[in-house]
Amino acid sequence: MTRFSMFLQLMQKKVNSSYLLKGSLKSISAKVVTFMLGFVFQVIVARGLGASQYGFYSYVMNLAILTNTIAIFGLNTSTKRFLPAYKVKDQNHYLIGFFLFGLTIIVLLGVVVGLGDYQILVYQDKLFGEYVFFSIMGLVIFTALVDYLSSTLFGLKEPFYAAITVNGSRYAISLLLILIIVAFFKIDLSSKILIQITLIALAVTIAIQLVIVLRKLPKPDRIKLKTNEWLKVSAGLLLVGSFAAIQNRVDIQILGIYRTDQEVGIYNAIFRNAQICQFFLKAVAGVGMPIIASLYTQGKSTNEIQSKVNKLKKITFWPSFIIIVLMVLFSKYLMALFGEEFLTGQFSLYILLIGQFSIAVMGSSTMVLNMSGNHNISMKIYMFASMINVSLNLNAIPRYGILGAAISTAFVNIFISVISNYMVRKKLGINTSVLRIKI
Repeated sequence: MTRFSMFLQLMQKKVNSSYLLKGSLKSISAKVVTFMLGFVFQVIVARGLGASQYGFYSYVMNLAILTNTIAIFGLNTSTKRFLPAYKVKDQNHYLIGFFLFGLTIIVLLGVVVGLGDYQILVYQDKLFGEYVFFSIMGLVIFTALVDYLSSTLFGLKEPFYAAITVNGSRYAISLLLILIIVAFFKIDLSSKILIQITLIALAVTIAIQLVIVLRKLPKPDRIKLKTNEWLKVSAGLLLVGSFAAIQNRVDIQILGIYRTDQEVGIYNAIFRNAQICQFFLKAVAGVGMPIIASLYTQGKSTNEIQSKVNKLKKITFWPSFIIIVLMVLFSKYLMALFGEEFLTGQFSLYILLIGQFSIAVMGSSTMVLNMSGNHNISMKIYMFASMINVSLNLNAIPRYGILGAAISTAFVNIFISVISNYMVRKKLGINTSVLRIKI
């Protein structure tokens, strides 16, 4: 190896490290803003609607986000794998082709999924107006597009824009519309009105994202497609995403079937509070995914990849641990912000936090599997975990309600984090956990 080659490698390492640090800081800053807006939105909505109507709104949104995984078709993850690779190889014609391919697939599948969601709402007698079909279809397509465009920005190494637009824009616009409707037009807030507000906020967010993405995308003289490859990889990631969505959202859906809207509202507040613990993990993972994908594309050594993973671990674990401790200490005051009805969920919050702690300890195992081309392993893990989760929830929720949902979800979170870490160590020789586990 010549000195010049060694110099280039050294510079590339510095660039990657610099991007990881700066990107993480930008992503975390955006996540802080998004978190604050989201938390304020949830508190205002919960207090304004009450637990029952808040539960109905949560159920409809959860249904749309749970099923939009089919419309996304794994493209939100494959984007973070393909775009960095095409950028590294200067294959801009494929990069643009993939982006347009993704938009087309999402819109077409979104129409089909929206029709299915409408039938579910009809069957469960949860209709909310004359234009339910168009509303639920809009929620499915719009939430899928927001996720996809955010992932595209991450793939283009624009973590700040990706993080701030994926939810921050929606919450900010929704809060503004709520203020206008309640304060100026003196209209009482309801779950039906809030769904329409959410649709408008999502549409504006998509417009903002498209403007940013189109400015960041290269402008090749031609477009090329690798449809078969993209479909094959995305289909595998679709299964991973579907099982992950089931893991994250099936508890709310089953709770809505067997229990009251009030219980759904209380549990949704608990669930969202528990998700705060993944704040740093998700923020840094969004930055780390393109880097891990690029390193594997370039055929870098296990030691070099482990070095990047170690940096991710340091940035994510301790802040997550501190958040968990603070939430345990101040859980009563945290739940009281949503209203007195929500205090009954305090103990269930403790249960969910146990599962979140295991995720923080074991690290970004699933991310490394997906970005290294081992998404089939992730798929099998999440498939098995989803089966366990659905079975546990179906048995526990009718008997124990909110507590049963919390216990089931926490148990499966522990299962996924431990098994994923084991498979990364066994398959790739990389340890994503903060624990010193022998490989």
